[in-house]
Amino acid sequence: MKSKINIALNVFIVCAVAYSMMVSYRNGSELTFGRWHDLVYFTYQSNIWIAMVALLELMSASFRRQDCRWTRVTKLVFTSSIALTGIVYCFILSPIDGFRLELDCVFLHVAVPIAAVVGWIVSSGHFRIAWRLVWWNLVPPLYYFAFATYGYLRNWQFSEGCNYPYFFMNWGKAVWWVPVWFVVVGALLCAIAAVLIWINNKRS
Repeated sequence: MKSKINIALNVFIVCAVAYSMMVSYRNGSELTFGRWHDLVYFTYQSNIWIAMVALLELMSASFRRQDCRWTRVTKLVFTSSIALTGIVYCFILSPIDGFRLELDCVFLHVAVPIAAVVGWIVSSGHFRIAWRLVWWNLVPPLYYFAFATYGYLRNWQFSEGCNYPYFFMNWGKAVWWVPVWFVVVGALLCAIAAVLIWINNKRS
C-alpha cells in the first residue's frame, strides 16, 4: 500500500512540475533568459531536482529495483531543498509579496513540497541514514548562493530592476547581509534534513 502511495505521489510530482514548466515557458519573459527565465529561481530548480528524483524512483519501481543508501541520501538532499522552498515561500515571501493562487504557483510552492515530504515519510525505513550526512544538504544552497552571486555581478535581471532573486540575496544591502542570510537558510535546511533523517531512522 505504501509503495503505491509513493508511486502516486511521484507521478503527481512529475506531472505537476512538467505542467508548471510548460506554463512558465509559454508565458515567457523579456528579462535575461527569455522564455527560460524562471529557471534562475531556486523555486524552479528545486522543483526540477525533486521531479528528477521522482522520475528515477518511478523507473526503478518499473524495473523492481530496490533503493540503495546513496539514492536515499540523494532523495534526502532534494526533499529538504523542496521543503525549504515551501517554507520560505509560505512563511517569508508570501507575507511580503502576497500569496499567488495560479495553479502552477500553488503546485511549485505548496503542493509539490507537501507531496515530496509525504513521499519521504511513506518510503522511509529501508536504510538508516547516518547523522553526519546532514551536511550534504548544504550543497544546493551553496551552489545557488554562488549562482545568484554570479548573476548579481553580471547584472542579470532576475525581476524588473532587480539583479538578485530574493531580498535576502541582495549584496547591495550590506556586506554582511547575504552571509548572515546564508547561515539562517543553511541552519533551517539542516533542521529540515535532521527531521527527515529522524523520521527515516525511526521507521528503520
